[in-house]
Amino acid sequence: MGNEALAFGLVCGSGAATFVGALGVYLNGGKLDPAFLSASMGASAGVMIYVSFVEIFCAKAVDSFAESGSSDVEARRHATLLFFAGIVSTFALDKLAHLLMRRQGWSAEGGRATRRKNDLAPERRDDEQRSDAESLEVRDASGRKIEATERGKVGGHDEGLRKAGIITALAIGLHNFPEGLATYMATIGSSSTGIAVAVAIALHNIPEGLAVAVPVFYSSGSRAKGILWGVLSGLSEPLGGLFGHLVLKGTDMNPLAYGTLFALVGGMMTYISFAELLPNALYHDPSGHSATASCLLGMAVMAASLLLFEA
Repeated sequence: MGNEALAFGLVCGSGAATFVGALGVYLNGGKLDPAFLSASMGASAGVMIYVSFVEIFCAKAVDSFAESGSSDVEARRHATLLFFAGIVSTFALDKLAHLLMRRQGWSAEGGRATRRKNDLAPERRDDEQRSDAESLEVRDASGRKIEATERGKVGGHDEGLRKAGIITALAIGLHNFPEGLATYMATIGSSSTGIAVAVAIALHNIPEGLAVAVPVFYSSGSRAKGILWGVLSGLSEPLGGLFGHLVLKGTDMNPLAYGTLFALVGGMMTYISFAELLPNALYHDPSGHSATASCLLGMAVMAASLLLFEA
């Protein structure tokens, strides 16, 4: 298994998509088209779900354990246990990100397609500011709705908004780490699979970069600062890829190490798809038709690409 250079390139490319999203501060006050968000999130979920179950878990993880000397039954058992370990570990990272944000005095409830108010509001000095405020809504790709406040003046230097943007960057960076690992491992296993996963992750990194950049922009009046923090939120993805590389290098590319990482990554990608991408796709598409169709289309495209490259 090779493709190390391509794997790192794809990891860096998907992480850099937060920069593309952060550039949204120059467009329409920092808002993205809901139809685009719904379709891109749905398609990303479809690609990642199909890859997780069919390619990474059923093929790469199980085959790697079998290659390491395990029987067929043992290989499936080990892969299954580590698959769910990947789900649990990503769930723990997600909860840690939520805890980080709650400690800053604002609530964030990700992974649910809901219209309840999960407000991220700056600190107000009195009730009059509350009534005068004009709401600006941003929702990141992990399902967290962020409601910043624009008081009709960009350069307000609002400490609450500034803090919100930075904490959002840290939280998004935290849950981007397993995505970098997922992209790296998918590419190591198959270049075509890695490209598809990288594109899927890049698509949902776009609104994440925007979710970070907008609060910083509206608090400081500086688009450059907003874009900078948006970019920083994506840097953890190359770190995730580097982690995968170091683990494999430290084990001399042992099939057991491959099987372990493939199974863990399959679980991580499954959690990200069901807890983040699908709920967010449905949130921006109340009818559910576009999100569902995009998800199924993503699966079909991924299946077709795998069949074509195997032919």
